[in-house]
Amino acid sequence: MTRHKCFKISLGVTAATIVVWMATCILYSCYVRCEAERCFRIFSRFRTGSSTIEEATKALRPFRRFEVDGTARLYGSDYPLHTYLFKNEGTHLLGIFHPTYFQVGLTSRPDGVVIEMSASLFQMPFHSVTTRESIVESQHIQALHDSSSGMIVSVFDPPMKMNVSLNPLASDVVRKSAYGYDLACFTALHGCQTVYEILPTVKQHITK
Repeated sequence: MTRHKCFKISLGVTAATIVVWMATCILYSCYVRCEAERCFRIFSRFRTGSSTIEEATKALRPFRRFEVDGTARLYGSDYPLHTYLFKNEGTHLLGIFHPTYFQVGLTSRPDGVVIEMSASLFQMPFHSVTTRESIVESQHIQALHDSSSGMIVSVFDPPMKMNVSLNPLASDVVRKSAYGYDLACFTALHGCQTVYEILPTVKQHITK
C-alpha cells in the first residue's frame, strides 16, 4: 500500500470519526432537551406549602442522573435543596448550539414540606431567566401579596435577564404563565436572542 493511499484512508477515517462525534453530540442535546421537558412537566405540578419532597423526588426519580443535592440558605437558615440540572454539553464546542443550562430546584424544611421551587434557564454568554416561588420569600416581600397578577416580573435592560417572583397562592393560569419556558434554546441553531423567547408567557406582567 502506497503512502498516498494510506494518507487518504487515514483522512477518511478521521472525517468519519468527526461526523459520528458531531452527530452524537447533536443527538445527545436533543435527548437532554426532551428529558428536561419531561422533568419540567412533572416539576411544575408541585406547589410550595403543600407538596412534600418525598412525593416530588419519587415522581422525579427517572431523572436521578441529572440530580444534584445541596443546601439552600433562606433568610439565615439552611434547608435541603434538590436540583435537576440539564446541559447541552458538547454541541457548543462545535459552534452548533449555544451552551445552555436548565435547572429546577426544590427546597424543603425538616418536616418534608416544599417551601421553595425555582426554575432557571441560562444561555451563555448573556441570557438568563429565573422563576421562583417561596413561602419564605413571600412572607418577607409584601409586594408579592399586593400584586394583583400573582407574580412580579423584572427585566433588566437590555433584555438579557429576567426574574419572576411567583406568589405561592397564585392561580393555575398565572402559574402556567410563570412556568411557560420554551426549551427550544437547547437545540436552536442561533440560540435565543432575548429573554422573551425563553419565557414568552409573562410579557403582560412585566414590572415597569
